[in-house]
Amino acid sequence: MKKSREHWAESSASNRWEKVFGILLLGGFVLFMLAQHAVVFPYHDDWGYATLTYTTEVGAGVGRHFTQFDLFRFLYSEYWNWSGRFFPFYLQINLYAWGLEAVRVAQVLVLAIIVVSAAGAARAQRPWHPILLVPIVYFLSLPEFVTTSGLYWFSASIAYVWGLALFGLATWRVAYYGKMDWASTLLYALAALFHEQMAVAMPAFVLTYGVLQFLAQRSWLGVRAWLCRLLITIGAGALVIFAPGNFVRRAVSHYPHEGVIETALVNIQVMNQLVLHEEGRLALAIWLAASIVYITMLLRRLEQPNYVAAGLGIAMVVLAILAWQGIALFFPALLLLFSAVLILSVWLRCVPVVIAAAFFAAVASLVLLLLAPVVASRALLTFYCLMLVPFTYAGVVVFRFSPILMVLVVVALAVPATNKAGAVYEGYAQNAPTHQLNGAKLLAAGMESGVGNIPEQLILYRLPNDRFAETMPYQRELVETWMRRYYQVPESVNIEWQAPLELRQ
Repeated sequence: MKKSREHWAESSASNRWEKVFGILLLGGFVLFMLAQHAVVFPYHDDWGYATLTYTTEVGAGVGRHFTQFDLFRFLYSEYWNWSGRFFPFYLQINLYAWGLEAVRVAQVLVLAIIVVSAAGAARAQRPWHPILLVPIVYFLSLPEFVTTSGLYWFSASIAYVWGLALFGLATWRVAYYGKMDWASTLLYALAALFHEQMAVAMPAFVLTYGVLQFLAQRSWLGVRAWLCRLLITIGAGALVIFAPGNFVRRAVSHYPHEGVIETALVNIQVMNQLVLHEEGRLALAIWLAASIVYITMLLRRLEQPNYVAAGLGIAMVVLAILAWQGIALFFPALLLLFSAVLILSVWLRCVPVVIAAAFFAAVASLVLLLLAPVVASRALLTFYCLMLVPFTYAGVVVFRFSPILMVLVVVALAVPATNKAGAVYEGYAQNAPTHQLNGAKLLAAGMESGVGNIPEQLILYRLPNDRFAETMPYQRELVETWMRRYYQVPESVNIEWQAPLELRQ
């Protein structure tokens, strides 16, 4: 009895320290993200959406002075003439009406939810645990060519990333209760409204979760409820994908590849950049580490693993040859191998269904890109973030085997991830003084114009490092028009963009 009480006390103390450590990790991540976003400013169409002037002018058309009725009219026009992303842009425009700081804080909150929910879903319980190291390090290791064109550009991030917070909360709920309910279904349906890739990924999650669940339990019990949930998420996704504006936009735009086969082959090559791009090497290392964990779990569960081990060995050799030669089929082959490992693992009940379903949702987000007329690097964000759940679960498995081993491996990866995140922060911080100076000048010019003192000329400065900014007004004339509306600077004011301040000194 005494030994039992001592064991309980030791376990309680261990759990308490794990919880404290997890909370400190999350706090550090949030503080770094707040610092990072403090040096992120509006770019490209951020100004256009904030003033309801992106594709058409609605309402008063003066700065950010509009009503909710004006906003709905604008989004209605967008839905019919440009894009089906009604829901995310409704959030974005309202946040911009409150100010840039509201957008920044909301973005950090979303990223914190994504990280926390990944840990919660992987553990199927509370996330306050050292396992938070895994999603945090993975997040910091994302390649710059993806984060600079998507994550740190608010119009892109709100569409491509914010829905993943709802996905994470729903998946955490499914993992915690061991089943999908109507609350989680509603969250998946709302997540599907954010972007075309999410509109495909969410039904794919519900579909594969149901199929794999029936496969694991060897029963079709509950198939009717599952079909209802699947139809709800498909319906939500259809509202985005089949929005009339998507077809109008496709008809009036010019793309480099018209044929379906040619487009698919080019897009496969683009998706290879997920693991072959120089800036994605660290994310590839995490991918390989997770692969080793899943393959090891599978082989340990098999009674006679010889044939499976031989097959996996041959597959790894083929993958190595494809990667070495830079062949476009490398990444699809890698996904196929990972899929086979996860399906076998679910069948043998060594991997939870919810983990495998998250992986297949990530794959589905890429399948849609095969048909896209052009694939921007930011489109890879959805896949990267959906993979947080299966990668974090691999960390959970290692932690159960040896907490010290898990911490050592993740800390080893944390060093280059921290350096990468630091370089990104420095890039945006280098541009911040120029943004602040230009913003102050534009704000003053707008206020002077409002009282009748319209200046003839306004001198602004180019950024010292355009790598860490999306399209700026001096790079595209239309962006300058949106910027003028945001600051209420009349068209009669001549704006001259001069060389960066750093080069002038």
